[in-house]
Amino acid sequence: MRSINLHRTGEASKMKRSSRRWKKKGQMRWKWQRKRMKKEKRKRAKSR
Repeated sequence: MRSINLHRTGEASKMKRSSRRWKKKGQMRWKWQRKRMKKEKRKRAKSR
């Protein structure tokens, strides 16, 4: 039981450490998606 608990806490600490990095990745993806959306809107406007 004890070893399982230690493993779990280790995983939790890893998550906390990498959470900041993941937030940045999420923001980058969001920015990229927004740019893509703008392009898609332009394409639709041209096709009309």
